[in-house]
Amino acid sequence: MKNHTKKEICDLVKKAQQGDRQSFNFLFDIYNNFIKSIARRYIFVGGDIEDLIQIGFIGMCEAIQKYDINSDASFKTFLYICVQAEIKNAITKSNNNKNKALHDSISLDIEVDEDDSWAYVLVSEDKTPEEQTIQKQKIKLIFDKLKMGLNEKEKSILLYYLKGYKYIEIAEKLDVDTKYVDNTLTKAKKLLQKLKAEEDL
Repeated sequence: MKNHTKKEICDLVKKAQQGDRQSFNFLFDIYNNFIKSIARRYIFVGGDIEDLIQIGFIGMCEAIQKYDINSDASFKTFLYICVQAEIKNAITKSNNNKNKALHDSISLDIEVDEDDSWAYVLVSEDKTPEEQTIQKQKIKLIFDKLKMGLNEKEKSILLYYLKGYKYIEIAEKLDVDTKYVDNTLTKAKKLLQKLKAEEDL
């Protein structure tokens, strides 16, 4: 899909705000994978990816309605903030309601364009600064251990997955079959659950 200029995106947002369904749908098509890539940064410890993606799309609806087309910030930047806020809010509510599906999520903001940047952490805002520091250290340690437990191809699979690629796309890029991709992600999920338990997160 081609890159769109800020003016083109703003025109689409303006029309969507005025109720133009076609523009609204076009924006969803443009940012579909972007929203999925944000949601996938939260899902490895229990939780249903589809639930988080749907929450992400709710965040996109908010972004479209609230974006100021005269803002210096790009719509994509504003979208990221809204989607992330919606997901974090859902996780906070699920923690309060003991909702297992989201309660086991770890909130991570992984710079997926940098192969070695795995553990910039968004910690719970209701924690004290000291508790936030400890949680950051624990999650950094978890992801360091996770990387050590995966070979190079497995780490590549995980990275592509976090970027929003489908199983079949990952398989084609790395010349493996989809079963290997599925097994790798299952392995990573189980390892992360084990490490999370060890660090009492």
